[in-house]
Amino acid sequence: MIKYNVVAASSEATVVAEYVHEGYRSKDYQSEADFEKDFIKRLSGQGYEYICITKESELIANLRHQLEKLNNFKFSNSEWGRFFAQSISCANEGIAEKTQRVQEDYIQILKRDDGSTKNVYLIDKKNIHNNYLQALNQYKEEEGTHKSRYDATILVNGLPLVHVELKRRGIAIREAFNQIKRYLDMPPGTGDVSLTIFQSIKLDELVVVTSPQDLVSMVVSKAVRMSEKMSISVLGLVENMSYFQCPDCKSIHKIFGDSNIEKTAKEHGLEVLAQIPMDPRISTACDRGMIELFEGDWFDGFTQPPFI
Repeated sequence: MIKYNVVAASSEATVVAEYVHEGYRSKDYQSEADFEKDFIKRLSGQGYEYICITKESELIANLRHQLEKLNNFKFSNSEWGRFFAQSISCANEGIAEKTQRVQEDYIQILKRDDGSTKNVYLIDKKNIHNNYLQALNQYKEEEGTHKSRYDATILVNGLPLVHVELKRRGIAIREAFNQIKRYLDMPPGTGDVSLTIFQSIKLDELVVVTSPQDLVSMVVSKAVRMSEKMSISVLGLVENMSYFQCPDCKSIHKIFGDSNIEKTAKEHGLEVLAQIPMDPRISTACDRGMIELFEGDWFDGFTQPPFI
């Protein structure tokens, strides 16, 4: 079966992707090694370049090469040394500052050997197809208190932005979080998964996501109370599937009934950060892996003080 999906459309052109369903399902036991191999294979099939890197020096050399390709520019050794120390691996910055640079300050200024300056892009956000995607596996980080081994790492222009810890069924979720030390997402409430994350990873703040049903508001209250007991600040509430707005007449329909988010937020002294509608464009963007390009104003209030 062949499907054609619209990747991007404008008044000048339309980009269409062809998808052919493989129709294969494994009936055999899948070890973690097989799981990892299959995951890398799927990434390669989607255009990720598979590379083999086993030490930090190779990772840095690859980063230099990828940034040179992206910017169509060659660093001298002295220029690369300065740029890497000042714009990539600044010793005085933590992960929050480095993350902010990639997200917001992704055009860095390089002082060249001849005294001139040049803009160097870490990420091309205007023409996203110019960015280079790579995948590597079995990268080991030897430094620190514990040795870390990431089953798969996704690089964007040589920057290791995503670490994936693969676990087969039956392995406790704590094991994955102990290795990768990253907070991804969690279901609401006070179940074992939530408690494990709270106990395993140091969290400073969190956002509670809810939906309009009455039962969900009760679960949200439990989640907020648990975070308070664990001394974790709640930034506010986000209501998903809040309503549906007809694209033709613009009338609003509350599919799941009237919202209780304002009442719940008031009970706990929290802010309502956003009420996200049921919009087919959102699910379409998610299915295409392009949700970061979707434009919506629901979170505009969340980008203002005191949240930044």
